Amino acid sequence: MLEYTLNNKEMLVRIFFEHLNIVGTTMLIGIVISLILTYLIVNAPILYEPFMTFFRIVYTIPSLAFFAILIPFTGIGNKTAIIVLTSYTLFYLVNNFLLGIRNIDRDVLDSANAVGYTKLQTYIHVLLPLALPSIYDGNSSCDHLYHWYYDHCL
Repeated sequence: MLEYTLNNKEMLVRIFFEHLNIVGTTMLIGIVISLILTYLIVNAPILYEPFMTFFRIVYTIPSLAFFAILIPFTGIGNKTAIIVLTSYTLFYLVNNFLLGIRNIDRDVLDSANAVGYTKLQTYIHVLLPLALPSIYDGNSSCDHLYHWYYDHCL
């Protein structure tokens, strides 16, 4: 193994940075989409079930089948991997964002309203900072998902 590593170190470094790029891009896209969807769900709770049902359905699609569905549209490459991984990530991230927000004391929200915060200001300046521990836990779960996915599916 050491011999293989020494003989192929350029390729291994390239693949390592490619992996970091895919994971970083996927996490960034997943977090941005999750923040938007969480904001929508917080302000319109009726959206919770349709979104989560959709994410559960997407999450049950086997990864190879998901790739097979996307390849005619996106080709073989990083773009397809990022789409698949981001799709799987949304289930965890949205769930953890909402869990963190639901655990916030209602008195804090009343205080934000009393100060005159809008819904968006309350979301950005009050809800998200207080939900950060759960958001961090969700990101850790997704990171474990990526490593499992790469170990077993690619």
